[in-house]
Amino acid sequence: MSVTSHSQPKLARLLVCSLLALTAGCSTLFPEQTPEEPVVVPRLPPDLKPPPRPVEPPPPAPAPVPVPQEIEPEPAPEPIEGSKIAVLLSDRTPAFENVANALAAKLGQVDIYDLSDKSLTPKETVDSIRMTGIEVVVAIGYRAASMAASFESTPVIVSQVFNVGEIDFSAGNVKGVSVLPPLDLQVEAWRAMNPNLTSIGAILGTGHEQLIEEATRAAAERDIRFQYRLAQSDRETLYLFTRLVPDIDGFWLFPDNRILSTSILKQLLTYASRHRVQVAVFNDSLLSLGATISTTSVDANVADTIVTVANRLLEGDGQEVPSVTPLSEMEVRTSRSPVEQVASEGGDTTEGAH
Repeated sequence: MSVTSHSQPKLARLLVCSLLALTAGCSTLFPEQTPEEPVVVPRLPPDLKPPPRPVEPPPPAPAPVPVPQEIEPEPAPEPIEGSKIAVLLSDRTPAFENVANALAAKLGQVDIYDLSDKSLTPKETVDSIRMTGIEVVVAIGYRAASMAASFESTPVIVSQVFNVGEIDFSAGNVKGVSVLPPLDLQVEAWRAMNPNLTSIGAILGTGHEQLIEEATRAAAERDIRFQYRLAQSDRETLYLFTRLVPDIDGFWLFPDNRILSTSILKQLLTYASRHRVQVAVFNDSLLSLGATISTTSVDANVADTIVTVANRLLEGDGQEVPSVTPLSEMEVRTSRSPVEQVASEGGDTTEGAH
């Protein structure tokens, strides 16, 4: 029997299907397709129309944006001009000169007079200042401050003087700027470094009632006991310190050179280290001698405070200015950490301060 070319493909498929049917069956290779049921869409009666689609209300018109009225900002107070201020230095101690430089940086230029310059006597220096028509004198250091009364009615601002009790403020033309950062900032920094601080002691000369009150309050607000002793000499300071050590874990050293000397200071720091008493000091250089923490003023902040007081004096507001205006910033160093600057909520050294 002959096979035409048209029937060959059919015959081949038939043979393959027969062979596969022996093992799995042809139906598994070519399953029957079940037709899908048609989807019936219901038709609405002729008299029933679909409900109308709700019409969304138009969005409300935006409220008119008010045009802001331009308000003239209040002008910042202008600092006093450099030509109106003179700086009288006790000497060229860095702590004094740094404040003078900060004033010059703020005001552009200041006239600086140095009492340690032997070319003029102190009286000649005062006369020279008067002749230039200076309106405000900044006396930096105790020796310069002690001459404040010589300027009579000219406003004098005393800076970098610890024993301000020895300065006569009764004339009304003499005002002071604190030599120390705020005591509450100092205690806060100390407590942050040592959370276990519970009792602080200090030894002072006479005339520091306001400082004692401020220190007592700053310590009490942080549940720290503050106690102090009064001394008349450096030897008495060391004696009182050795008696105070058993009752304290921190000692607050203030820059009163009437009751301190270099020799006594070294002995005090050595004794404190031996008895594990932390010492807070006013000068970074004392950290290398065994002090624990140093809190010092910031030169720029001292200069800003001086200018603020000077402006108020020039405006005739002297009656409202306190005898000593506090600072608002400080720098903190410890024997193990770098410098940190702190400002009071409302932020150099006092080396050589009397």
